[in-house]
Amino acid sequence: MKILEITEFDLYGRGFNGYDLMKQINRETSSTAKMAALRKISDDSDVIPILKKEREILLCDELRYQESRYLNVMSVLSVSSPALYELKEYKEADIVHYHQFHNSNFGFFELEREAKRKPTVISFHDPWMLTGRCVHPGGCRKYAKGCIGCERLGTLFPFGEDMSAAMWKIKRDMFAASDPDIIVHSEYMYDLVKENPYTKDLNVHLIPFGIDVSEFTFKKTKAEARESLGIPEGDFVLFFRAQADFKGTSYIVDALKRFEDPQSVTLLACSQTGLLDEISDRFNIIELGNVQSEVIKECFNACDVFLMPSIGESFGLMALEAMAAGKPVVVFDNTALPWVTNAPEVGVLVKNLDSEDLYEKIKWLYDDKDERIRRGEAGRELAKSRYSPDEYKRKMNEVYSAAAERQKYKLQKRREESTPDINDIEVRKLVFHLNGIFKRTFGKSGGNIKLLSAVSEQSCDAHEIDYENKNVKEAVMLFNAQCRRFMRSKKPFLFLRRKIKGALRRAFGLLKRIAKKIFK
Repeated sequence: MKILEITEFDLYGRGFNGYDLMKQINRETSSTAKMAALRKISDDSDVIPILKKEREILLCDELRYQESRYLNVMSVLSVSSPALYELKEYKEADIVHYHQFHNSNFGFFELEREAKRKPTVISFHDPWMLTGRCVHPGGCRKYAKGCIGCERLGTLFPFGEDMSAAMWKIKRDMFAASDPDIIVHSEYMYDLVKENPYTKDLNVHLIPFGIDVSEFTFKKTKAEARESLGIPEGDFVLFFRAQADFKGTSYIVDALKRFEDPQSVTLLACSQTGLLDEISDRFNIIELGNVQSEVIKECFNACDVFLMPSIGESFGLMALEAMAAGKPVVVFDNTALPWVTNAPEVGVLVKNLDSEDLYEKIKWLYDDKDERIRRGEAGRELAKSRYSPDEYKRKMNEVYSAAAERQKYKLQKRREESTPDINDIEVRKLVFHLNGIFKRTFGKSGGNIKLLSAVSEQSCDAHEIDYENKNVKEAVMLFNAQCRRFMRSKKPFLFLRRKIKGALRRAFGLLKRIAKKIFK
């Protein structure tokens, strides 16, 4: 069987995005696996870049920005989907497995069409596929009834206007028409999928991630790891992933403010930087930014406690990695992490969104070295017993085989692409906005795209577009394909050059203003 894993990055998040699974399949089974990545980092010949040139990725990102800003939708306009379907590896695959669908700028209408032609598996790495727009809905349950009247438009992937109900319908229609197999990795996500109106009847597979605990048996000593990271000898080290949205960093900051004598405490953070400035005068802070897995492992070796008080998690792979490294994990009592860490018996459970209780648990572990060791050892044993990499690989291969067999019935329903009725009023409404988006993205008028030059526009507000209309869906896919062809020409070079020059001018102007203030 030929398997294609499809994702945004190959090496960032390699434990959950299919990269490690691909390597294991190729090493240990008769199947062959490859990966199509929007942003290839490695030099691995089994990883195929979906977009070959950096300028194409820049234009892809710009189109996504324009889509969310002016249409207030996401994963509708796409150049990465047409590029993916051009790949020889996609055409030859017996089954395809999507990871991080929304991060990779893929298009729902293309997925709806292609999933009727090729056995398809989708991993839900968060609840985004189940909602109108939220990555983690928190206590909101409007997604159960269509996401009408969203009150959280400013969270991750924000909308300026409320198009959540339209996005909810786009997802509903895609799943109804395509019937893919769904993979989730925690009981929390399984329950969400089975409660959701448009996914509850799909084939859903609960497969916890696997982890090779031996990879977290370190050659370096803890002292050597600390030395390489610049951590003072003897410090109490808290390691966490800093993120403004969902990783609970603000709660960590609020909790640590309560430390009366924070001497000999180092905060070791990866991912976003600048979120700990408020306590930078009280703690030794090391911010690493975005780093790859080997540096993450070094951090686990060096730390005493791993903090993961997330506001929302669908699994929380770093918590599993911390347990494999023998470190106690501190989590809020919400979503998936209590199940993943078997808290409070193994993971340290904190009252949900309670900074004071978070401080108390950190202080308890700070004071009690024996408890830290006991929890760390219990976590490592849990990682060995519940999260076997061989079991993970076996179950994933079973899903691939079963999905390919089960989905045969729909593959007979193939059809040629139809062209949209350009006189449809809904198509004319769509084109009104596509013309502006194309010009802002590519720096050219819509005359460069056949669809845009062939249709007389109909002025409207973006929320008036009916994305359930068949002609609108066909027009979107035609626009995406024509944008992809235009991208491959040399014409977009001029636009990118103007963007770079504009950014340099703005930066130079800012430096001039700063210099004037300094030397006034």
